[in-house]
Formats: sequence, structure tokens, C-alpha cells
Amino acid sequence: MTLTFTTEVAPSVNHAYFTARNGMRILKKEAKKWMERTREKARAAVKEQGWQITDKEKLVCEIVTYWKDRRRRDVHNGAKVLFDALEGIVYVDDKTVLPRYIDYCIDKENPRLELRFYRKDDVL
Repeated sequence: MTLTFTTEVAPSVNHAYFTARNGMRILKKEAKKWMERTREKARAAVKEQGWQITDKEKLVCEIVTYWKDRRRRDVHNGAKVLFDALEGIVYVDDKTVLPRYIDYCIDKENPRLELRFYRKDDVL
């Protein structure tokens, strides 16, 4: 069984959090909005595709990133925000997720992340 859906490119950790005076890292307002939009897309995909949440198995997440321009970026910079957003919807804890960055491309009209989840043991 697989779960696939598309969402906006995740904000990098540097753009998603600010550090308060007490040293705590706090999620910025725009990052919170991104997380909620992504959660809604994930909830809809889980319901439509009949995905069963699990905490007993490792999950592979294949990621294809489509950037809006040719600016130099790392595909993994938004991973923390992305995987935190999907906790409790696609999986119980993001410690069970094994990310695989498959490719990156340019799509000026529709920058996005294409995600495909499957159980690690289903592959072999």
C-alpha cells in the first residue's frame, strides 16, 4: 500500500523558526499556515487512499522537489518542518520515516513536493 500526495515546498528550518529571548525555538506564523495546509492535504489523501497510520513499521518517503527557480538550495532543508507536519496523520512519530530524495527539478508555475509513502517491508 502506498500514500501519495503533493504539497507546497516546505520552508527551511531557518525560515520556519525564530529563537525567543529565553532560547526557545518558536514556529513562525507563515510556517504554521504552511503546516496546516499540508496537514489538510495529507488528511484528505489518507482518507481517499485508505492509508492506515502505524507506529510499528518503518516508512519510506520518496520526495521529488520542484523549485520555483534555479537558486541554489538543498532538498533536505525543509525535512524537519515537513515530517513534523505529518505526525499523527501519516505516521505516529517521524522517527519511523526514512526519507529518500529522488530528484529535484524546476517548475516556475507550480513549485511543489511530490511525496510517496510506503512501508519499508513492502518493497522487498
